[in-house]
Amino acid sequence: MDMFRRAKTVRLRSHHDKYLLADEDRESVCQERDGTNKRASWHIEPVDGSNLIRLQSCYGKYLTASDESQYLGMTGKRVLQTIPKRLDSSIEWEPIREGVQVKLRSRYGHFLRANGGLPPWRNSITHDIPHRSATQDWILWEVDVLQRREDDKKASPRPDPIVLPPRSNPVSRSASSESDLFMSAYPSPKRSPKKSPRWSPRMSPRHQVITSWSFSLYRSSVGVAWVSRLRFAFETSVQRSVLP
Repeated sequence: MDMFRRAKTVRLRSHHDKYLLADEDRESVCQERDGTNKRASWHIEPVDGSNLIRLQSCYGKYLTASDESQYLGMTGKRVLQTIPKRLDSSIEWEPIREGVQVKLRSRYGHFLRANGGLPPWRNSITHDIPHRSATQDWILWEVDVLQRREDDKKASPRPDPIVLPPRSNPVSRSASSESDLFMSAYPSPKRSPKKSPRWSPRMSPRHQVITSWSFSLYRSSVGVAWVSRLRFAFETSVQRSVLP
C-alpha cells in the first residue's frame, strides 16, 4: 500500500479504540488506550520488491508472528517482538485495505487481531482467522501516520556551497615577474630636484619682474612661445646695459 510506503512512523488503533503497544518486557505486545506513549509508535520498513512491510518497535525489535499458541485450547497464535538472526518472513506483514482501515496478514495467512472479552483474553494480541461474525472487526486497524518520509527530506539542511578561492592568471603573474626582473636590472635614473632661478645682483627690479614672469609662463603649456620672445628681449637688454 502506498500509505505505508510513504509513512515512516505510524500508530495502529484497533476496533476497541486501543493502540498496539510494545510491552515493557520487550518481548510481548498488548493494546492500551494511551496513544501518546512512545511504545505505541512503530517504525515502517518496506520490503523491497514486494507489498510487505516490517514493523519495528521503539526497542528496535520487530513485530513477529510466532507459531506458538497464545492460550491452551485457543486457535490464536502469539505475536511477539523479536530480533531474528536473519530477516525472514516471520516479521513480514502484508497490509490489505478494507475501506479506510487495513488488515495485516502474516505469512501463515492469519491476521493481526486485537482481542476483547474477559481477562486474560482482554487486551491481548494474536494472529488468527476470525470464525465468528462478532469478531470480524477485531482484525481491522486504523493507521495514524506520525511521520512521513518526505518530512525527513524537507527537514534535512542543505549543505553550504563550497566557495573556491579565485584562480590567479599565470600570464599576468609571469608578466609581473618579468617586469620586476627588468626594473631591478635597469633601474630608472634619479631625477635631480628643480633648481630655482638665480637672481643676478646686476639685474634691475624691472629685469627681475620680467625674469620671474617668464619662468611662470614657461611652466604653463600655453606660454611656451611667449617665453622664447621674452628671453630674447631680456638678453638684448642685458647686453646693452653691460656694454660701455
